[in-house]
Amino acid sequence: AVKVLLFGPAREAADAGHLEVSVPAPGTLAALREALKEACPALGPLLPSSRFSVEQELVQDEASAAFSASSEVALIPPVTEADRRQFGEGLGCDASSAKTMAAIALLAKSVV
Repeated sequence: AVKVLLFGPAREAADAGHLEVSVPAPGTLAALREALKEACPALGPLLPSSRFSVEQELVQDEASAAFSASSEVALIPPVTEADRRQFGEGLGCDASSAKTMAAIALLAKSVV
């Protein structure tokens, strides 16, 4: 099983800080998205616009990203101000989550 850390609206939607899901080896992020959707249907609306980080590196090319059950994987929800309003406030995103999302947004902009 792969442990996926959740932040902001994803954390609120799942009502958990992480999910553990099974993904057939070799693990692909497409398979991981599907496993997350099956494990927590409430994440469904967020998954198409969310990104992943593996070992604290924001994934740029999901097709070539590799991970294993021991990898640190995080689901990074939408990070624009409009997305924060749509998903964060609608899901009761607290100030701490909003700050985390703002930091992730800055990181995402710096690596794009």
